[in-house]
Amino acid sequence: ENIQCSIENSRKNGLGDKALFLIADSTDPFDPKEREAFRDKRLDFVVANPPASDMATTDGFEFRRIVLRDALRHLKPGGIVALQALSYYGHDRVSSACSDNMSGYAYEGIAASTDWVSLWNDEESESILKQQVSGYAQEEARGGERYYCHPLSVEDGHDGALMTATETVENVIAKGLVPLGKWQVHLFRRQD
Repeated sequence: ENIQCSIENSRKNGLGDKALFLIADSTDPFDPKEREAFRDKRLDFVVANPPASDMATTDGFEFRRIVLRDALRHLKPGGIVALQALSYYGHDRVSSACSDNMSGYAYEGIAASTDWVSLWNDEESESILKQQVSGYAQEEARGGERYYCHPLSVEDGHDGALMTATETVENVIAKGLVPLGKWQVHLFRRQD
């Protein structure tokens, strides 16, 4: 459904013959014909909205690191990766993704962000995101980098201090409340 919407939007904006939309594991298309056609493509930009990674073994950001690593071989010099991520990951984790055992990118910051919004609005997203935030809390307990979650104060536009994942689980989710977060798009530019 998301792919069809993107295809239609590109057609409406006169980009139908310039855009390529694939369902893939990072930059490895599932369809064998698409995989062959894509193998030697050089792109101006990649837009990715990967899910959180397995929280049992990573900090939840690993799929995004994989997208960055894999996109390097397809991006033209100066090409951009627009990468969606929840604000909970924090600036340091996001900006360091292009330097974690990988060079070739410059982090250019947040291109777009929602305001503070409820993380879930239905049972399916509630189940997924509760598990994700709980995984973040477990990562903090293992000594991993902290997460920047729900605002401590819901006053003044939420621009104050932020709870850790552990505090969000204990003080928001455990009380039956829905945590707030920002959905953000981060830009990484290929450096050559």
